[in-house]
Amino acid sequence: VNHYSLLNIINPLHSRNGNEPLSNSTRILFEKSPDYVTAWAIEMGVTDREIRHIWKKKLGANAKIILFVYQLYKNAFAYNDLLLEKRLSDGKNAAPPEIKNQAEYKKQEEYFHLHRSTILDYVAFGNIVNFL
Repeated sequence: VNHYSLLNIINPLHSRNGNEPLSNSTRILFEKSPDYVTAWAIEMGVTDREIRHIWKKKLGANAKIILFVYQLYKNAFAYNDLLLEKRLSDGKNAAPPEIKNQAEYKKQEEYFHLHRSTILDYVAFGNIVNFL
C-alpha cells in the first residue's frame, strides 16, 4: 500500500510496462533509492540535465523536489512501520521508537520549510491527476 501510494504521488502517469524515460526514471528511483539527483542520473545512464528535463517536460516538476518527496514519504512510511511493529509487539502504549540519524531528518525538515509551497503544490497536482 505504501509503495503504490508513494508511486501515485511521485508519478501519477507511471506505466509499469512503459519503457519511456519518465516511467524508467520512476522505476529506478524506487529500485535504487538514490540520495542525490546525480546518483539517480548515473543509475539511469543519463546526465543530471537530462533527468531534470524528463521530469520538467512530462510533469512540470523539479527532479530534486521529486527526489525529496520520495525520500520524505519513504522515511515517514518506514518510521510508521517501526511504530506499528513496536506497538504490536510491546502493547498499545509503547513508547515510539527512537529516530537514529536525527540530523538527516533535521535536513529534510529544513528543506521542506524552504520549499513548502512547491512540494505541496506538486503533491496536490499528483492527487488531481489521479482523479482525472
